[in-house]
Parts: sequence; structure tokens; C-alpha cells
Amino acid sequence: MIRLERIRVTFHPGSAVETRALCDLQLNISAGEFVTVIGSNGAGKSTLLNVIAGETHADSGRILIDERDVTGWSTARRSALVARVFQDPLAGSCENLTLQENLALASCRGHRRSLRPAVNHDRHNDFRHRIAQLGLGLDHRLNDRMGLLSGGQRQAVSLVMATLNPARALPSTAPSRWPTTCTANRPCKPPSNAIRKNGGPRCCACNRPRATALNGSRRWSAIWTCPPPSSPIRC
Repeated sequence: MIRLERIRVTFHPGSAVETRALCDLQLNISAGEFVTVIGSNGAGKSTLLNVIAGETHADSGRILIDERDVTGWSTARRSALVARVFQDPLAGSCENLTLQENLALASCRGHRRSLRPAVNHDRHNDFRHRIAQLGLGLDHRLNDRMGLLSGGQRQAVSLVMATLNPARALPSTAPSRWPTTCTANRPCKPPSNAIRKNGGPRCCACNRPRATALNGSRRWSAIWTCPPPSSPIRC
């Protein structure tokens, strides 16, 4: 469960370019629910996801995940509860490491790290099985560097990385980009199927309403507008 209570985020407060991104935002996402947030550029979609993940700190309000108040938690501490798929496929993976090395790093999310081999026989087979489910033929390229993949392929692998360990929240951006992982001879499988195997709630942001037709059990329009600082009107 994800619950946001009266979240406010203001960028560059007190300056000429002050921007109120989120104003008294309230949102509830139940366990197992897949919510797609739609809105134009600048509507606050990415800010919402960043607040959930801890990348952006709210000026006020509370963030609860499974009834735990994580408002003051750092991004690293929240990683035990929150996985993330970034809009930029280059941001969610390391191009100089192999596919299975990237997967090995992702599998340690939320766990204590130690000095030991990253990949063994059992993990290799598990990674191969998970990557094979994408239907892109990447299960035979686990030893290739991530930088050799296309942007769409890297995004697909990032999705697998985010779902290796159970997470209570899976915020991701631009699900409309996932179909680019298809190739002419290998039709990709619906990304929502892979995500739904993760038990926690999901929240995706997209500026293309048509993309929500196949992604999400509920749509939420990010079309709110915050008043100027001097206005007494509440958002």
C-alpha cells in the first residue's frame, strides 16, 4: 500500500522562478494495484514518482508504504521497499558491466552487501530464466556488456532488474516506451505481466493517454494547478 498525505513540493522557493509542483496531494494505491498517472509535461508526474522513491523530498506531508512512515527516509533506505524503472534506459543500468552483473547488483537491493562472487551457477540460471521471459533472445547474451544493447532492450532488462526482489512500490516513467523493446521477429510480451508478478502496488507516469489502455488498472490524471504564492485559494 502507498499513501501520500497532503504532499507539497516547491522548486526554487522565494525566487522569481518559484514552481509549485505538488500542492496538498493525496493519493492511495492499494496492494496489487497498477495505477497509471497521465498528464502533460510539467504536470508533476515525475515529481510524484521521485517523492515516492525518495529522490525528491517533500516540503510537507507524509509518505507511507505499508503503513510505515518513510517521509524522512533516504533513497538508499527506501530501496528495500521501493524499486524504480527510469525513463532514461541509460540511468537504470551500468553499460560497462554485463547483463548478469547488472542483474546481480539489482538482486542485492535492500540487502546488506558483502564481498563474494556476484554470480554463481544457480544465479546464472535464474537470471537466464527471467530474461528469457522477455522473449527478446537476450537470455543467450548474459555475458555481453549492457552498453551493446539498444535503448529499448536496456529498458526491458531494467524492468527485470526492478522486479528481481519483491518491492512494496514500483514507480516507473513512460510505460509507452516499453513496446520499443519489440523486434521484427520477436514480439515482446506485455510489460504489465512482468510487473504484476511483483506483489506491491505500481505507479507509472505517462504523457500519452492512449498508452494507458494496456497499462494499469486505474488511471489518475495529473492536471492539477497550484495557485501563486500570494493566492489564498487552496489546491
